[in-house]
Amino acid sequence: MNETRAQIAKRLASEYNLAGYSLKVRRIRKEMMLKRHAHFTSMVRGTHTLEEFFTCHGQILRLYGIDVYFVKTDIGIQGICIHISLGFNEYEKYYIVETIDGLKISPIVSWQNEVCANEDWNIFSMGNNDISWKVDEDMNRLYGICLLYTSPSPRD
Repeated sequence: MNETRAQIAKRLASEYNLAGYSLKVRRIRKEMMLKRHAHFTSMVRGTHTLEEFFTCHGQILRLYGIDVYFVKTDIGIQGICIHISLGFNEYEKYYIVETIDGLKISPIVSWQNEVCANEDWNIFSMGNNDISWKVDEDMNRLYGICLLYTSPSPRD
């Protein structure tokens, strides 16, 4: 029987319960993202500007191995990115923006998901069971998917 790539992918996903694995990974990551978001939210309290936050907390975060830097988006929104490296190629990025009400941590977290794809995820509005790809329409960005696979080498 000659299976197409799509048929093979579907069969393997079913055999190895990849959808179940993906949901489990997302639930765990979302729980940690919510905890980190709450922690960063507590850090912005008492600071009024991006520069003040950077001066007060930037060095401490960098001592813990967390990158902190100023960012400017395509549409001119300025903020601070808190970039956490979690492993070999896993990361999470949290964004601090100035609003009329003061500094806020954006609910959008950029991360590398369970299939090695860069994704922006609104951790407060996305359900645990939603495993579809997301596009951050406000930033008009679409991240590419890094699919890892092995193929026969010409030497084999």
